[in-house]
Amino acid sequence: MKNIILGLALTSTALFSTAQACQQEAQFIGTVTNVSADCSYKIDFSMYNVSMVCPLGIDEALMTRFKDASCTLKNGDQVSEILINLNDQIVID
Repeated sequence: MKNIILGLALTSTALFSTAQACQQEAQFIGTVTNVSADCSYKIDFSMYNVSMVCPLGIDEALMTRFKDASCTLKNGDQVSEILINLNDQIVID
């Protein structure tokens, strides 16, 4: 019985430490706003679902200006993607 309890304790500790090193994520649907000359823009989120494993809070996403590498997005365009916190920078995947 002691071995079972010890095994469960070690397993839960390993799972907890793995969760601490996770990549924050959220899935969203939104509208492109405030497109600037350098092709950066903001997103007005109409749906924002955080990851249950490693959530990325909407407050962080609301403050972020995203970069359109193709420079084709316009104000009012709809976007639906996944946000990821990659090296302390929120990017769209």
